[in-house]
Amino acid sequence: MKATFLALIATLLLAQWPADTLSAQPNLQTSIQYEVPYGVVYPVWASSNMIQGQLAVNDTTGVIEKLDFDVPLNSFIGQNAGYLEWLGYSITFPDLKFHSNRIKDLGDGKYEAAGSLEFRGHFTPLTIKYKREDTKDWMTFYADFSFNPRDFFITPPPFDLVPNRIPMKVNLVFSKADIKESTASNSK
Repeated sequence: MKATFLALIATLLLAQWPADTLSAQPNLQTSIQYEVPYGVVYPVWASSNMIQGQLAVNDTTGVIEKLDFDVPLNSFIGQNAGYLEWLGYSITFPDLKFHSNRIKDLGDGKYEAAGSLEFRGHFTPLTIKYKREDTKDWMTFYADFSFNPRDFFITPPPFDLVPNRIPMKVNLVFSKADIKESTASNSK
């Protein structure tokens, strides 16, 4: 009975996930980096290639409808790399996540993704501007954005421990063959 119930739940969850959502390719420059400009343990910089990017493309129009990512806070390596993990209270809230709810094509390979950033179990609206570059086999999205970690605390922490902004760089790489295959199979 318990196994049947779990199978039913898994089926329902998979049915709600869009079939045309693709994941970024690991180990192909898909990465996220940050650098904290000051602090107690300065310098702080780190990167992770464990970021999971998701791209959704409309089957009929080819328009990008979703551009999301999430990354485990404990996956960063670098100088004092545990800073974001400590700041994000990763024992309880292990990931940094961005989920878009609107994508705007700005032309010339530039996109604006409006959505929400989740950090420390709290959400804040965020708009990220991406630049798209295509090669024969790959579609890459580059973004630079910053967020204010102080927005995710109930009471503001001291400035010497938590800066008012952390600049981030994101690179998401997607296979054009996977996109073509996904849109072809969904249009049947």
